[in-house]
Amino acid sequence: MTIGLAARVTLRALTTTLGPYRTIAESKTSSVGFVAPGDIAAAIRTFATSGIVANCLEYLQGVGRERHHPVGFLRKVDMNEIRRFARVVLTLVLPIAGIACGQPEEGTATGGIGAEVPDLAEPAGAGTPITVTGRVTEFALPPPPSGGPSFYPGMITVGRDQDLWFRTSLAELGHMSRNGRRVAFVPIPSIGIGLANGIALGADGHIWFGTAAGIARLNHNGTSDEFPLSDRTSAPQDVVAGRDGNLWVLGYNFVHRVTTAGVITSFPLPTSTLSSGNHMTNGPDGNVWFTDGRDRLLLRVTPAGVITAFPAGPGGQLFGIAGGHDGHIWFTRQGGGAGDNAIARMTIDGVVSTVVQLPDSTTTPPNPPGGMPMVITAGDDRAMYYTTYFEQPLNYIGRVTPAGHLTKFIIPSPGAASFGITSDREGDIWFTENFNNIIGRLRTRR
Repeated sequence: MTIGLAARVTLRALTTTLGPYRTIAESKTSSVGFVAPGDIAAAIRTFATSGIVANCLEYLQGVGRERHHPVGFLRKVDMNEIRRFARVVLTLVLPIAGIACGQPEEGTATGGIGAEVPDLAEPAGAGTPITVTGRVTEFALPPPPSGGPSFYPGMITVGRDQDLWFRTSLAELGHMSRNGRRVAFVPIPSIGIGLANGIALGADGHIWFGTAAGIARLNHNGTSDEFPLSDRTSAPQDVVAGRDGNLWVLGYNFVHRVTTAGVITSFPLPTSTLSSGNHMTNGPDGNVWFTDGRDRLLLRVTPAGVITAFPAGPGGQLFGIAGGHDGHIWFTRQGGGAGDNAIARMTIDGVVSTVVQLPDSTTTPPNPPGGMPMVITAGDDRAMYYTTYFEQPLNYIGRVTPAGHLTKFIIPSPGAASFGITSDREGDIWFTENFNNIIGRLRTRR
């Protein structure tokens, strides 16, 4: 792709973000077909000082991925070339607009709050309010139609177009575009109890999720096909898309293998998992792994349905689980007792070690334990990222390296109760703020 095309794509993204100032682009023409040279500086000052320039790269990120993106080039452009050109443009135009360019500070290894950059929010009426603080961006969801404080977003996954899908406390799935400007809620047959029930992108390109009766597939036309499971207890605890091309569903008495055509095979668990806080992941060995928090077990199920249990040893209850780039299974431990909160890992042969011991809870019953690590995921930088729930005064996203170095990225909104977490192909970490009705994003690269 030539630099001329990169320039045209970048300038189209810039003019698209202008909103009411798009008449400049429509009435003035130049050699690139958008803005006359004499009007560029004035236009840049107008939208840069209104905070919209910070979102320009978000539009560029969506070029070629979002089907109806206003840039309109679909998948035919070289994104790396566009990004390079965009950085040059922004480096040049921000000084013209009188705005200093600064690098946001990353979170600190000791848990302090990183330096904040000014809030950059969408203009009134332009869509989802967006707030940027350091490396963390928060996308506020619309208020629930019931008038409650939050949709209580829970588990989250990345869709086939790099958009975000997440569970809510209602019989609806949340759907947000990567740039946060479009949010929709899709009705589903039913929900179970708790924040989980699972959500995953299947090998068939469909979103799969747990329901009160079993598992369902979301069709591209917005309808759902539901497949009942044999578990006597209602909703599954989690759903994961296995590397064998099937969906794997964690019930309370069975693990279920579900083909994308809806054919179900059930495998009995060694012991019934009575906790609703268990999760599943793909392991580096090609098997599916899951937790049994109550009995402090990590379990492996092969594609053929052979289940093996590994004791996780003493400590807090097991919760989140994820396969790491180091070839190990990582998991979170939590609770209100001494030494309960930790980030740990296990080799595929069953050797467990604590990677980071986290501070003990300082709350007392009947208050819930504080400082608990929740769901965990692997980043593309070989580090692991996890959410925190009742952390005071502010929740954070934790980053742990295989060597045990912990970095905390503070979530700026108080009372976030961060829960679900996932990573995308761009290397970004996405998470839900359960209490705050917010979807958050952490940039892992400067």
